[in-house]
Amino acid sequence: MLLVYLQEYDLAALRELTELCRECFDLNWDARVQAGVQAPDELTGQITGDDLPALFILEDTLRIELDKAVSEIRKRSALHYLVLRISEAMDALLVRPAYYRASGFLPRPLDKDFLRRLLESIYRDFTASTGYGGFFSFKLRGTLYRLPYEKIGFFESADKKIIARTAAQEYEFYDSLEEISRAAPDFFLRVHRGFCVNVRQIDALNLSEKTLTMLDGSVLPFSRTFRQELISRCSDTGLI
Repeated sequence: MLLVYLQEYDLAALRELTELCRECFDLNWDARVQAGVQAPDELTGQITGDDLPALFILEDTLRIELDKAVSEIRKRSALHYLVLRISEAMDALLVRPAYYRASGFLPRPLDKDFLRRLLESIYRDFTASTGYGGFFSFKLRGTLYRLPYEKIGFFESADKKIIARTAAQEYEFYDSLEEISRAAPDFFLRVHRGFCVNVRQIDALNLSEKTLTMLDGSVLPFSRTFRQELISRCSDTGLI
């Protein structure tokens, strides 16, 4: 999980930032706003001691207070992202202490599209750094389901529906395989017009038969279009 901590001296601005962050979080993300405070020194009592990955969005003002906050962040969270709120784009060029290691800057006034792109970029790095894939969410007969991507063996497109297969069961619902493939973590790979598979769950690859066998025993076809990428990915995992 990626925990998000926000700091804004202005209470109205803090509320706006909190609400927009929550709106920008994709339903499949494993992330949440953990705390919102007005002063940097209030972060000390809010940062969890679980050493979970964290994102901090702080005002780039009052250098002494900010220095203390950054120092505390480095002690409490091994993997963290620091985003500084700045008054205008040119402020990003100002020299700051090297240990800040800012991951990005968020100019005023707050722009939702800019914030969304920034959060998406940070979340992609978070998943790549931790190997964590997050959740796939879908609705089935009015009920919202969230499946960890690691547990899904493959997605299959059949009769205008999608089948998500896990080791325990399968789920059938309406969606687009193209959209699912685009949003899935990088350990998923489209191998056929009807299949997107979890590369970590491939057990065997038969190049002559143009099939791959999954850990649950399912035998799936792959097409020539995706052959080279599939071979490359299987090589990376040590399968061939």
